[in-house]
Amino acid sequence: MHPPERKPSPRELAELALADLCDGFLPRDDWTVGVEPVEPDSMPDPFCSLLLHHDHMTTRLGQHYGSPVELRVLRSQQTEDEYNRLIVLNPRGSKQIVEVGVVRINLPEVPSAARSEVLAMEKPLGEILITHKVLRRIDPRWYYRFLPTSPLSQHFGTMHAATYGRWGVIYCDHRPAIRLLEIVSGV
Repeated sequence: MHPPERKPSPRELAELALADLCDGFLPRDDWTVGVEPVEPDSMPDPFCSLLLHHDHMTTRLGQHYGSPVELRVLRSQQTEDEYNRLIVLNPRGSKQIVEVGVVRINLPEVPSAARSEVLAMEKPLGEILITHKVLRRIDPRWYYRFLPTSPLSQHFGTMHAATYGRWGVIYCDHRPAIRLLEIVSGV
């Protein structure tokens, strides 16, 4: 008789989810550098108000910074059914990066008009889904602390303190359509 298989711990599940999401955007070993899963109630402000909600990050960041955010796609990959990208967001008219994100989109689950805009890479995902009135629900699952040594944190430029992020799923019309990591600068 074989011993029962050990189930992964919540921490291991959070690490595996991050590794899967970042696959193809970071070398296999880099995603773990300077990153650790955290409990959401351990995050300091303003990270709590920026991450502990079920809203689109584009809306929350626009409110926090007093300006809508703009998208810059750093890298993208596309297959027939999936579109993936590494992005940064900044307040309109500013060079300050306020979010680094990794997004994996199941294209058949996104309505065609919204899908076309997503693939055009000109507007943030949340703005597109809101504009097209896509019925959506955002389900954050894991939270992380990113030290300045993390390759993902380095997209913010010179940082002297940790930043935080969330891994979640966006449901479009009640179906899981988008997996994403959103890391915010908090400044």
